[in-house]
Amino acid sequence: MHLRRSMMNASLAYRLTVINRSGGALENVSIEADLATAHGKLPVEQQLASPASTLTPRHAIERLAPGERVELEGEIQIPLSTVKVIQQGKALLAVPLLRVRGSAGDRTAIARTWVIGQVNPQPGGKLRPFRLDAPPQTYTAVGQRPLD
Repeated sequence: MHLRRSMMNASLAYRLTVINRSGGALENVSIEADLATAHGKLPVEQQLASPASTLTPRHAIERLAPGERVELEGEIQIPLSTVKVIQQGKALLAVPLLRVRGSAGDRTAIARTWVIGQVNPQPGGKLRPFRLDAPPQTYTAVGQRPLD
């Protein structure tokens, strides 16, 4: 996983593993995802994915047998003009949220959200936000933490 920030967008390259843990085959599996940003002034329900969320379609899997796993890869962009900036002193920070929703046929959809950040070099350290007031760059030491 890496995050690339240009003057206009932030782009997250991701890898997602989908596993069928049910006892039957799943048909017409759809994976939707987007990037949002965390901010303390927004209601939590606007920041987290939910089964009722409508996100951008990313992947389709015709059939997934019981116990089968599929690795999916892609890239998601968010325009910097839509990023909710967190100001900390003179620093302008962003905390991306990867929101994912999976559905299959008539089954109840599953939704998950992960906070994305720079890996802290200190053992056990928290993920660090991305600075928006630094020059555009590619971050390769990127990690994630589930929020739900």
